[in-house]
Amino acid sequence: MLYCFGGSVLSSLMLAEPPVAFLAKGTSILQASSVWYLVFYCPQDIFCRCFAFLPLRLLVAGMKEVTRTWKITAGVAHADSHFKDAWLVMVAVGWARGAGGGLISNFEQLVRGVWKPETNELLKMSQYLEFLSLRQC
Repeated sequence: MLYCFGGSVLSSLMLAEPPVAFLAKGTSILQASSVWYLVFYCPQDIFCRCFAFLPLRLLVAGMKEVTRTWKITAGVAHADSHFKDAWLVMVAVGWARGAGGGLISNFEQLVRGVWKPETNELLKMSQYLEFLSLRQC
């Protein structure tokens, strides 16, 4: 749940709100719990095998990016409701809301004692930059 709703937790902390406010959305919690259950407990990995099919994987990746765009827009709008004309705060909250899962996973690993700096997403090359670097070769 911390990875799924990491952006909400981070943006709530940045705006001095309760970090567990995301728990009020019951449908989101139910959806995340259902997907988690299907991924880990579906017999013979049928759920995971479905997403090995490339067209379905591309569709889900596209849907994920659209959802990330909605999260960034919601973060900017939320920050604007608290701080008018504070562009840096709006950008920071939008970034935290969009990339929250990847950012908070580092903190979670550090708390558990299994943090490895090489798993930090900020140090990895994005897929777009990797594509450009391969294209130049």
